Amino acid sequence: MGRDSFKRFIVSLVAFVLAFIPFASSATYASSDVRGHWAEETLTKWVDNKLVSGYPDGSFRPDQSITRAEFMALVNRSFGYVEKKDVNFSDVPKNQWFYEPVAIAVQAGFIGGYNDGTMKPKNEISRQEVASIISRLVTMQDSETTQ
Repeated sequence: MGRDSFKRFIVSLVAFVLAFIPFASSATYASSDVRGHWAEETLTKWVDNKLVSGYPDGSFRPDQSITRAEFMALVNRSFGYVEKKDVNFSDVPKNQWFYEPVAIAVQAGFIGGYNDGTMKPKNEISRQEVASIISRLVTMQDSETTQ
């Protein structure tokens, strides 16, 4: 990803997260609940690029808050992160859909858990957390381009 493309992506990502656009990982796109929504065009592009896909019930819920796990999955897909690290957070059991996105995010190095041994994957992600993650992503991107 070129520097300008990266910047455009980050700006787009921040805008959507600040507006709390959600997604999940296992359903087909249901345009009915995004038709006419202010983010319809961008969401459609994200679906076409397989960055987001909707909820298992076929809905998309474009005005619902995004969770930490959903955000990790979006970043993983956006940057092509696939390598996993075994994680042992007390609230991330291996049988939950979010185990893999958390394992990938931790391996990539853009997020870590809390001091109490949790990851809080079901919590809404805060703007401060998004800013911190984006700062790490920019730093990681900068170090990759200078090596």
